Amino acid sequence: MGMDENLAIGPSSAALALVVIGIAFLLTWRQRVESRRHRSVEDEADRRYFARQDRRRYRGVICLAVLGLGIGVGGNIDIRAGRSERIAFVVTWGAVFLLLLQVLLLAFVDLWSTRRYADRQRRRLAEERRITLEREVAELLERRRREGRSRADED
Repeated sequence: MGMDENLAIGPSSAALALVVIGIAFLLTWRQRVESRRHRSVEDEADRRYFARQDRRRYRGVICLAVLGLGIGVGGNIDIRAGRSERIAFVVTWGAVFLLLLQVLLLAFVDLWSTRRYADRQRRRLAEERRITLEREVAELLERRRREGRSRADED
């Protein structure tokens, strides 16, 4: 009995698969809650942003769930059983790797998109603040002008 016979990764990969799939379900629930909150957004650009964000995040959750499934299946393939099992092992873990890259890419795109959205919101707030300040300055100048005219009328 060699050392290799005692190294079974099946239970560990099954546990990891359940954790990853569980996280995917939690993220799905969280995204559903977020999606409901975004339905009341009035601005068209914001509505488009949130719709794209929802699609990206649901894609990511699906990839994560399939990734978990691949981990569970791939960890239970006995490569010593034969050629077809070795091929299945390579294909399964290749798919897991590609899914992992897809999840990372979606996360990067989501981060980039969120930053762009935040920049747009920051610019919009700065513009609103500028307009408010200009209006307040104009009102102050008008008030001073009126006060100056009323003082001149009194003299």
